[in-house]
Amino acid sequence: MSLVSAVTIASSRTTSCKKADLYLRHMQDYLKAIRDIFPNYKYLLNQYMALHLAEYLHLYGPVHAWWTFPFERLIGMLQRILNNFQDGQLEETISNSFTKSANLRSLLLKDGCPAAIKNCEGYFTKLVDPQIRNTLLTDIARFSSVLEDVASDASNVITADSKSRKTVISGPTHQALRTYYADIGVGKIPNVEKIMSSYTATGLTFSSSTKHAGNSLVLLHSPSQGSSVPAQIENIIQVSSTEVLFAVRYFLKTTADDPFKQYPIIQASLWSEHRRSLAIATLQDVEAHFACLNFEWDNAPCIAAISLLREY
Repeated sequence: MSLVSAVTIASSRTTSCKKADLYLRHMQDYLKAIRDIFPNYKYLLNQYMALHLAEYLHLYGPVHAWWTFPFERLIGMLQRILNNFQDGQLEETISNSFTKSANLRSLLLKDGCPAAIKNCEGYFTKLVDPQIRNTLLTDIARFSSVLEDVASDASNVITADSKSRKTVISGPTHQALRTYYADIGVGKIPNVEKIMSSYTATGLTFSSSTKHAGNSLVLLHSPSQGSSVPAQIENIIQVSSTEVLFAVRYFLKTTADDPFKQYPIIQASLWSEHRRSLAIATLQDVEAHFACLNFEWDNAPCIAAISLLREY
C-alpha cells in the first residue's frame, strides 16, 4: 500500500514540495517494510533510484512534463508508417507521411477548414490517429476545456415514433426522467432524440453497462454526502444536441468497516455491491471513472471503488 501510494503521488498531474516529501516518506516506508518482512532481501538499483524521484519533483514539477512516454509513443507511430524498406527512400517516405498527417490534423482544427473536409473528420481521425488512447493525447484531452462531439452507435438507437419524432422511453428510465425534471422545476419531459450506447466528452468515453462495463462505472458528485458516490450507467439519453443525461444506479453504502480509509492517497473506498433504483445524472455530476473489484468483506458482498482520476 505504501508503494501504490508513492506511485500515485509520483504520477499525479500536479505536484508541490509537500507532495514530493510525502512521496519520499511513502517510498522509504515501502523499502523499510520489505526489509522487515524479508530480512535477507537485497535492494535493487531501481529502488535506490526511486528515492531520487522526490528531488526531481522539487526541481522539475509533475513527471508528465518530462517523462519519456510521449517520445516512446511517437517512435511507435513512426514505426507503423508503411514504407518500402529501401534505404534512402524509407526515411523520405516516413517524413512525408508524418508531415501530411500533422498538416491534416492542423487543418481540421482551423476555423476556416472547408466543410467537405470537416465532414470527413471521423474518417481522417482513424487514419492519422491509429491509437487514440495514449499518454500524450490523454494528457492533452484532460487539460482541454473543449467538449468533443457526441459519439454514438447508430445500431443502438431506439426507433422513434414516425409522427412525433420522439424516442419512446418507458419503465424505470421514464420514471427516473420524470423525477429528475420535476426536481428541477420542469413539469413535462422534453422530447428525447435517442438513446445512445456510448458518448465521448473531454477525451473520456462513457458507455451503457451492456455496451462496455468498464466505461459505465463512474464516480458522481453528491452534495448530500459531501463526497463522490460510485454508480453504473445503464442508459445514455440524448435530450437535444446540447444536452445528454445518464440513467444510473448508485451503489449503496456498506455497513462493514472501510479498510481503505487509512490510505487516502489511493482514492479507494468500500461499498455494497447492491445498487439503488434508477436515477438521472448529468455530465457535470461526473468526477471520473473508477475501477471496480468485487469481493467479500466482513461476510458481506462488497466492491472496492478505486478512482481513476489521478489528480492527487
